[in-house]
Amino acid sequence: MNPTSPSKHIHVACALIERDGLVLAAQRSAAMNLPLKWEFPGGKLEAGESAEECLQRELVEEMGVTIAVGQPLPLHTHSYETFTVTLYPFICTMTSQTITLHEHAAIAWLPPEELQTLDWAEADWPVIREYLASKPLQTSPCQGRLIGFPPDKGGLRGVGLSSAFLPYNNTLTQLARENRKNPTPAESRIWHQVLRMRYFENYKFLRQKPIDNYIVDFYCSELRLVIEIDGDSHAEAVEYDAVRTSVLEALGLTVVRYTNHDIMHNLESVYEDLCRVTDTLQGACL
Repeated sequence: MNPTSPSKHIHVACALIERDGLVLAAQRSAAMNLPLKWEFPGGKLEAGESAEECLQRELVEEMGVTIAVGQPLPLHTHSYETFTVTLYPFICTMTSQTITLHEHAAIAWLPPEELQTLDWAEADWPVIREYLASKPLQTSPCQGRLIGFPPDKGGLRGVGLSSAFLPYNNTLTQLARENRKNPTPAESRIWHQVLRMRYFENYKFLRQKPIDNYIVDFYCSELRLVIEIDGDSHAEAVEYDAVRTSVLEALGLTVVRYTNHDIMHNLESVYEDLCRVTDTLQGACL
């Protein structure tokens, strides 16, 4: 969608397309208004056209796909400097398989809890909040058992659970991206040798996740588990980290900490401790 006329109020239908537990986000091209911002695909309603008809037409034009329009979400109106837009969001599914971009620069399929990591057009933020609020809330991190050390001593099984929306400071998004590009040696080691390759199987960990006014090193939404790696000068930040931990725990999260030395010189013990933490979280569900 590409609203350009100044001082106008336009009406736009947008699609939150779900597939295999993921949601489609589209990045506007550099030539479009609001360049390189992310949005849910869709477009401006034409005269005599319903929002559902608009979505089906726009998705064919923008991405060459057909969709089934499902549950509507609440309308939201946002005023930019040169125009006002009212969004008509719908949860949709694709009825064709191949996406061909005709207007956007890129697309991304994301778990719902990762949507807020992108640089969205301002009008889309209320839609994201409504969408996340519409998802079933599960607070018990019940998921299979985690046994042994990678790569050949088993892992965990189970069905992932949805999680509540976590508040975060969106000014931290860019810093989080930069941190992901420049991990410390300890962060890189635990990521590549333990977390990234899914030795925890169905548990997906995110790196450098903004939560409240902090960026945590690793976060698993299914377990509501935060993993923090403390640097060599951590003794100077004990009071700060105590406050940080209390804020995260107040959000219903479990926080575990390991030192750089633990990760670089005793990774197997770190893994075994994570197994114990996971078993404790699972035990609350039994």
